[in-house]
Amino acid sequence: MGRDVVGTWRMVGYHNRTAEGDPLDPTYGPEPIGLIRFDPHGRMVVVIADGRLDLPAGGRRPFTAYTGRWSFDGGILSTEIDESFLTHFVGTTQVREARFDGDRMSLTPPPIIIDGVLNYRELIWERMPSA
Repeated sequence: MGRDVVGTWRMVGYHNRTAEGDPLDPTYGPEPIGLIRFDPHGRMVVVIADGRLDLPAGGRRPFTAYTGRWSFDGGILSTEIDESFLTHFVGTTQVREARFDGDRMSLTPPPIIIDGVLNYRELIWERMPSA
């Protein structure tokens, strides 16, 4: 079922770029934080947020969280979302290209238009030691 992803991972990097590779503002602010957990029975949960203690005046804290059933074929991670902070995610299948480098996993979702600009995102996760 994808033993490579089972466990708990913490976000250690987030890149957001144009098709030409130029950096864009990070979706979750300059200090994103996140945790993702894949259990061996095929369930997952993820939460990502802007990790700054204080936001600029009038600023909102970018945040997302969802859970669902996951599968991994060695290169593509798919999650059938059954509950989400973003209600339009419920009932969808989220697909991420996965690459590994030691204890790090890079997840790349499909490009998305944000504020009229096509964004290419990459989230980098580091496996946390088992308790």
